[in-house]
Amino acid sequence: MPPKAVTIEPDRQWLLTAITALFLAAVLVHVITPILPELHWDVDPRSDRADMPITTLGPAGAAWLAVLGVMLAAASMAAHLRAGGRIAWRSSILAILGVLVCFHHMGRHFECVHRGGIWIGAVGYALAAAHLAQHDRPRRYIIAAMAAIVIPLTLRTAIYVWIEHAETVQMFLKTEKQMLEARGWDYGSPQHILYRRRLMFPDATGAFGLSNVFASIMAALTTMAAALTAGLAWRRKWKWATAPAVLVASGVFTVYLTHSKGGAGALAGGFVLVLTATPLLRGRRAARWLLPVAAMLMVLAAIAAVLLRPMLLGAPTSPDSELSLMFRNQYWQGAVAVMRHLPLKDKLLGVGPGMFKPHYIMHKNPLNPEEITSTHNVLLDYAAMLGVGGLAWSLMLLGWLWRGGRAAGEQLALARPGGTDDGDPQPVERADTLIALAVAGMAMVFQMAVMWPAMLTPESFFGWCMSIIAVMALTAALASRNWMDTASMSLALLGAAAVLMMHNQIEMTFYHDGAGVAALALLGAAGTGGIGEKIGKAGEKQRWSWGWPIGFAVLAIAMVFVYAAPMTRYQDELAQAARVLRQGDPMSAQARLQRAAGIFPADPVILRWRATLKMEEAMYHAGQHRPDLARQRTDEAVQWLEHDRRPYDVGAMRFEAQIQHRMGEMLGESARIDRAVTLWKQVLAENPYGLQDHLALADLFWSMGRHDEAKTLYQRCIMLSDDAFLDPAKQLESKDRQRVDDRLSRSSR
Repeated sequence: MPPKAVTIEPDRQWLLTAITALFLAAVLVHVITPILPELHWDVDPRSDRADMPITTLGPAGAAWLAVLGVMLAAASMAAHLRAGGRIAWRSSILAILGVLVCFHHMGRHFECVHRGGIWIGAVGYALAAAHLAQHDRPRRYIIAAMAAIVIPLTLRTAIYVWIEHAETVQMFLKTEKQMLEARGWDYGSPQHILYRRRLMFPDATGAFGLSNVFASIMAALTTMAAALTAGLAWRRKWKWATAPAVLVASGVFTVYLTHSKGGAGALAGGFVLVLTATPLLRGRRAARWLLPVAAMLMVLAAIAAVLLRPMLLGAPTSPDSELSLMFRNQYWQGAVAVMRHLPLKDKLLGVGPGMFKPHYIMHKNPLNPEEITSTHNVLLDYAAMLGVGGLAWSLMLLGWLWRGGRAAGEQLALARPGGTDDGDPQPVERADTLIALAVAGMAMVFQMAVMWPAMLTPESFFGWCMSIIAVMALTAALASRNWMDTASMSLALLGAAAVLMMHNQIEMTFYHDGAGVAALALLGAAGTGGIGEKIGKAGEKQRWSWGWPIGFAVLAIAMVFVYAAPMTRYQDELAQAARVLRQGDPMSAQARLQRAAGIFPADPVILRWRATLKMEEAMYHAGQHRPDLARQRTDEAVQWLEHDRRPYDVGAMRFEAQIQHRMGEMLGESARIDRAVTLWKQVLAENPYGLQDHLALADLFWSMGRHDEAKTLYQRCIMLSDDAFLDPAKQLESKDRQRVDDRLSRSSR
């Protein structure tokens, strides 16, 4: 028998609906608005125009959105309890374990602050989805709005590929010579050829940032639309199936434009899952176990493809070989080596959100030319960066996938095989129109408020107008009565969750600042079980359950004071420092940077900029023949670098080595050059495969007359360069290779 219908009082229904609208607007903002981890000082502010507008969200905007996610988790839990529901306490406990580990790492490094905060917010959105989607109307809105966002993403991709990319290529061809000179590349060098080839290739990278991540999200949303289309077709509502079918066609087209083989494979897997389950498993009891098993097999298939890649295809021999799966295999090897060599505390608590790269470069495969920030596997990412907290989150995701499969299977098993039990989709009601308008309006207007300078071209503004109309119309229509039956809704969420978990055994969508929020929200919605399963059963309203929404409300308040508010002050100080530096006042810029460092002292980017400005002073005094002042400013810069340096901060050591070497030569102080040698050796110990670091120390030895030591390092440079044959851009440039070969031949005479 189908689940018993549950009646919810109108005021509680509207409370749930209002929270759902805000939840959806916030999630869609993450998908359509770019987020950058470094908004100021990622380059020298003096190289930027003072009037250049910012068209992305930075760490402060991301922080407040993360706080909103936790607040929505609390509000959703409270509204769910008022409607007679029960808290998903297992998921909540697993979520809190990871949250606590993220908080533990926030004081270690700025990257842990930024990414850890976003991850906490993403889990908040996921828990909000897990409670809202237990109610029929919120679930319909979640599925409808998430499917409808396919249209804005497709329009954005088309505009980028066919208009903006062509303009970028045209500009590059006009300035190619100047670009090569600025980068120090020779015409026709491997670096130049690869850069040119990548720039000329018209994929969707510019529309989202990362093509593979974009393909992952689009494949999930397209699979969701395919399930809705199949459900309407099975019920013989052919005319009504047109709307979701358009979304399917748009999604397939966009995934194609990403040129992501993994995304296309995941999309194919999702299509097989939902398009075979709809006709074959309706009314069949076997669906209860077949669907969750099938979803898990999709995940295992991706893992098996990576593990079996070396045995089936052998080692790659050229850059034209199949590299994607091989690189993933090497990433996983490095991740296992990292975790194996960690001390016990770090094994339990992980290396910290966003701190995988400095550990990976010590243990990576020598043939892998990449220095990655993510293992490209969501389960390994969480385990390596959050330890037991990451294992808890991994169990939460896998549990949601399994439960989503069980729920879809139960709904399909209860559905009548004839497929004609429901009436025609009903006309859009005024309430649905208002909710859809609120969702589309909040999301798209927020996007315009952030990105308006880039949206004022005729094609972009037209695309934005069409997007807001499409999101509103499709959300209102698909959320109306009888557009989705219960089985199709469950299958749509399962398909999206399965695609995300499959593709993200080889990709980094959950690591991405924006896409990770949408991915977790879809998993949370899928893992709720059937509609009404935990609602209105014998008046269950345990008082202790109210501790969960209260606890998450307290967590949101804590995030305001320890994360969002400090991040806002921090970014303001950085913006003001950049402004005064552009105005020609480096002293005021240094003071602003020092105040910023007092808020978040563990940001290596700002640490090095403080030292850079101080070194500019030192070099000025050296050029004016004031050696005492030059030494003083240099020592101040070095003291900052050594005092604030964090473990595994190779960049700070590298920068100090460069400072000591340069000032040692300018001031004629051999002790500084000896210190530079010591620092370069420490850099090589923590970055044993860094080609440019080996080359820098070899050149230093050569300039000091220590030719035997230089010869050893030059030979190491040749070996590292040859090992990087899978990415010629990472090999020695032709002029550097010629210099190395020449010095090796001279030292052998």
